[in-house]
Amino acid sequence: MKQFTLLSALVLLIATSYARKIPGYIVFPNHDTLHTLLRVPVDGIFGSDHYNIYKKIIATDSAGHDSTYTASDIISFGFIDKSGEHFFRVKPLKDSSLNFQQVIVAGPRASLYYYDPPDMGGYGAGETYFTFEKADGTYLFLKNYDKLSTLSDKLKAFYGDTEALRQFIDTKFMARGDMRDDIRTIVLAVNKQ
Repeated sequence: MKQFTLLSALVLLIATSYARKIPGYIVFPNHDTLHTLLRVPVDGIFGSDHYNIYKKIIATDSAGHDSTYTASDIISFGFIDKSGEHFFRVKPLKDSSLNFQQVIVAGPRASLYYYDPPDMGGYGAGETYFTFEKADGTYLFLKNYDKLSTLSDKLKAFYGDTEALRQFIDTKFMARGDMRDDIRTIVLAVNKQ
């Protein structure tokens, strides 16, 4: 019985270590910023912390109390971990619902965000949705499973204000493996115009 209790305690300790809390911040609609610990879902040996970071974020205050925030409560949140800086903003999805989406490019003329629908919580299951935003607030929604020609055509129609930019977009999407870099490069080019 003693061995079972020790083993149970060890498994619980290891499993809870995958629900990591890291320093971060949340921004409210009035632009007040709260620096706090954010609970970030992490996949591990014993599964993952099963909640969707694109739907809600859990913050822990200095007294150890958790508060859950959704896209209707805050406008953004962010944190830095060993893989880099992560910044999320509230943006619409194709169905007009609001979710947190990770910022890839935030620019004066064009911005790019993505949303990975999670597979049982945490981060994505392989399908990625991209949200493109113009400075005037118009959006284009694409996904990584779209045909490369569809991505090219829709981005030319959305951002191709000049022949030079349309020609630049034509040089992209030669291989699916380069798709994310191509999309990011195009949005950066729009901002340099």
